[in-house]
Amino acid sequence: MQKQNRQYMHFSAGVTTAHAIGSRHGKPVILHINVKTMVEASFTFYL
Repeated sequence: MQKQNRQYMHFSAGVTTAHAIGSRHGKPVILHINVKTMVEASFTFYL
């Protein structure tokens, strides 16, 4: 996985959707993120 010019990650509601979207640009890399824990720890999310 290469950052290149990206500043943000895009989230999907499920693995199936994430896989379909990630497959458009080669082999997908899927990370499981516990958003609830991150919000409780005051991480910033941009919607």
